[in-house]
Amino acid sequence: MPKLEDQEKIERSPIPPGEYGVTLTEIKPHEGPNTYEPKVQNDETGEMEYRIRREWIWQFVSDKLDPKSGRPYEYAVWTPRYFNPNSDKNKLTLLVRLLAPDATAEELKGMIETDHFLGKKWKVRIVTKTSEKSGKTFPSHLYFIPLLIDDIPFDPDKVAGGEVPL
Repeated sequence: MPKLEDQEKIERSPIPPGEYGVTLTEIKPHEGPNTYEPKVQNDETGEMEYRIRREWIWQFVSDKLDPKSGRPYEYAVWTPRYFNPNSDKNKLTLLVRLLAPDATAEELKGMIETDHFLGKKWKVRIVTKTSEKSGKTFPSHLYFIPLLIDDIPFDPDKVAGGEVPL
């Protein structure tokens, strides 16, 4: 009979405010209930439920280690999966404009679709913000400044092991 195992719990401290060198290691798809909008009736079941929210999680690791865990600090940015080059509110659009400030809208779209940003490095300023909805604090970014270190090859195993070259 199969036996379930407990998933290893990794203790992560929130990234403290400050300036960091970060590397984009992963862009993960995420789907979950959209609790920011009211529930709607499911036509098949008749139940009231939240619509599904489809997002990407942009996972960055920093050049500084968390003294408690010895692992690099991590920072994640959640964005929608749609790009609107004319928007000043779309989180994906705002993020990629920061990641590649000199790119045109068409170039940004191509960069998103080809994983161009994976392994790239930026200087980022992290600040603490407070959610208006819940009152909880969370890390947020003020800026990303591209670092021109493209000659260092990206190795996700070295990043996962804490050897972040910056």
